[in-house]
Amino acid sequence: MVAVVVAICILLIMVVSLLSLRNVKDYDERQKLVMNRGSKYALITVLVLNMLFYVLSFEDNFFSFSVMFTSAMSIWSGILVATLYGIWHYAFFSLRAKETSGFAILMIVTGIVNIVLGVIDYLGLWGEGPKIVEGISFGIVGFSCLCMGSTIMLRNHLDSNEEGDL
Repeated sequence: MVAVVVAICILLIMVVSLLSLRNVKDYDERQKLVMNRGSKYALITVLVLNMLFYVLSFEDNFFSFSVMFTSAMSIWSGILVATLYGIWHYAFFSLRAKETSGFAILMIVTGIVNIVLGVIDYLGLWGEGPKIVEGISFGIVGFSCLCMGSTIMLRNHLDSNEEGDL
C-alpha cells in the first residue's frame, strides 16, 4: 500500500513537471542529430542485451528470468543509454530550458525511492516473502533514475565551472 501511495505521488510530481515544460520544445539541428545518434546506440544496446539473454538462456546454471523481464530490462537499458547520451551531449533539454537542477533532484529522489523499494521487495520485508524479480526491477529503475539525475547534476556542475573560468 505504501508503494502505491509513493508511486502516485511521484507520478503526480512528474506530470506537473512535464506540464510546466511542455511549451519548451526548441531543439536545434545539432540536438536532433545527437538525439538520433543516441537512439541508434539505444537500439544497439537493446539488440545486444536481447542476444546476450538469448545465448545465456541455453546455459544450465544461468538464473532464468522470464522473457518479459529480460525484454523490459533490455528496453530500459536502451532508454538509459539514449538519455545519458543526450544529457552528456547537451541534447536532452531544449534551448529555452534555463534550470535543470530541479528535474535532476526529482530523478535522484525517484531513484533512491525505487532502490529502497527494490531492496525491500528483494529481501521480502513486506512480510510476503522475497520477490526477486520485482526487487531487481525496482533496483534497476532506481539505478537508472539515479544515473540520469547524477549526470544532469554533473553536467550542470561542469558547465558552471567552465563559465567561471572564462
